[in-house]
Amino acid sequence: MSWRRALDRISGIILLLSYAEEIAAREMEIRMHRRLLMIISLSCLLPFPRPVEASTEARSMQDGTPVQVHAIEQALDRNHEKHQPQRQRPASWNGQADGSKTQADSPGFQLPLRRGLSNSSPGVFGISNFVDHDDVMPDRLLDWNCGERTYDTDTFNHNGTDYSPAQFPWLTMANDGLVVIAAEDGEIIDRHDGEPADQCAFDPDAEANLLVLGHDDGSITIYAHMKTGTVTARKVGDRVEQGDYLGVVGSSGFSTGPHLHLGVQDFSNNLFDPYAGNCNALNNESFWADQETYEEKGVLDVATNSALPEFPPCPQQEVPHFNDVFGPADDIFASVTVRDFDGTNGDEIEVEVRGPSGEIIISTTFSDGSLEFRPLLGLTLGPLFGAPAAEGKYSWRATFGGQTREHDFYVGSGPDPAPEAKAGNNAFTGLWYDPGLDGEGFNIVTADGGTIVYFYGSDSRGNRLWLISDLIPGEIE
Repeated sequence: MSWRRALDRISGIILLLSYAEEIAAREMEIRMHRRLLMIISLSCLLPFPRPVEASTEARSMQDGTPVQVHAIEQALDRNHEKHQPQRQRPASWNGQADGSKTQADSPGFQLPLRRGLSNSSPGVFGISNFVDHDDVMPDRLLDWNCGERTYDTDTFNHNGTDYSPAQFPWLTMANDGLVVIAAEDGEIIDRHDGEPADQCAFDPDAEANLLVLGHDDGSITIYAHMKTGTVTARKVGDRVEQGDYLGVVGSSGFSTGPHLHLGVQDFSNNLFDPYAGNCNALNNESFWADQETYEEKGVLDVATNSALPEFPPCPQQEVPHFNDVFGPADDIFASVTVRDFDGTNGDEIEVEVRGPSGEIIISTTFSDGSLEFRPLLGLTLGPLFGAPAAEGKYSWRATFGGQTREHDFYVGSGPDPAPEAKAGNNAFTGLWYDPGLDGEGFNIVTADGGTIVYFYGSDSRGNRLWLISDLIPGEIE
C-alpha cells in the first residue's frame, strides 16, 4: 500500500484533530470588552423553581419488559432585563449602522454545535426552547411554528434558542462532550470567561461565559452559558469562520443546567428568530442554510448498561453505567435516547434484541398516551434476561421517527482485541500544523497483518490525546 493511500484511508481520523483552535493553548485570563451599541452580559433567570434534573419513572413495555423512563427537564435562561432586545421588525437594512435588516442579507447559518472528542453518541443535542413570539406575558406562548415550545415570565419573553445535550448533561459538560461552534463567519465583538459553570439555582448576580459575533450583514449572534475556561482564546476584533471552535456547552450565569443559548439580533437590539415559520413576525426567511423541521424525531443513541442510570441532584454528574461485555449471569440493561417524543400524539419506540444466532429475543414497543411532548426522552430496558444468557455476540436496536440505530454487546468474552504493534519499527514520523508545537504528530508502524497509524497531540483542554487507526492491510511502500 502506498503512503498516500494509507493516509487517504485514515483521513476521517485526521479531520477529528483538524480543529486548530482546540489544539492551541487556552487563555485563562478573564477579559471584558463592551461596545457602545452592544453591551451584553447574558445571565439566566428561571421563572419558577425547576432545576435541570432527570425525572425518572418505572413503567413497562407492551410485552411487560420493565423500563425506566427518564426525561431531562429543559434548561431555562434569559438576558438581563436592561439588555432585552426590541421585539419589532426593522424597517429596512442597507448595511448602515442603524442596525436595520432584511432577510435578503440573511446568513446561511449552520447548527452551532458539534460532538466533542470524548462524545461517541451519534446524536448530541435537542432543542428545549425557541423564541417566544407572543409579547403578552405571562403564560402566553407562541413559537415560530405556532406551537408553545418556549416560555415567559411576568417580566420577559424568551428571546433565543436553547440547545441541550442529548443525554447526561452534567457528565457531558464535565467531559467537554458538546462543543459550541460559529454559526456563521464573523468578528468577535464581546468575550467573557471565568464564571462558574455549575449553576442550577437562582443567582441574580451570576454572569454567563459567552461570546458574541458580529456578522457582515449587520446581524449578531450570542453564544451563552459556556463552561468555565473553555471560551476561545481569540480576542475581541479577531475574525472567525463558520464552524470554528467557540467554547464548550456549560451552565454559567443564571442558568438551570448545561445548554447553549443562541441569540440573534442586530446592533440596534432588534430581535430575530433564525427559524422561519408562519408565526415568526420578526423575519420572513430562515437564517439557516438548511433549517431543521419543527420536530426532528429520531434515535440519538443506543447503548447497553450494567445497571440503571443514576441521576443525582443537580449539579452532580450522572452515572450511566455503560458496559458492552457481560457475564452469563449479569444483569443487562439496554438504553435509548430519542428526540422530540410526544406520547399524546401516538408516538412509539420500537425495540428489538437479537441473540448470537440472530434469533429475536425481545421485540416490543414503548408507547404512553399520557406522556406529553419531550424534546429529549430516554428509556432503559431491563434486566433483559431472566436466566443466565448464552455466550456470544448480541445486538439490540431501537426505531423511532423512521430512524433505526443498533448496538452490539457481548456475553462471555468480548470482541477480539486490537493487534499489538511491533516495537521499534516506526516507518515514518512527522509533525503537522505548527512544528513548534511540542509532541504533536503521527507514527506509522508495522503490525502483524498490516499497518497501524498513531496520531498524538492534545485535546481542547491540553490533555494528551492519542488516536489509533484500524489495522490497514498491507505494508506502506
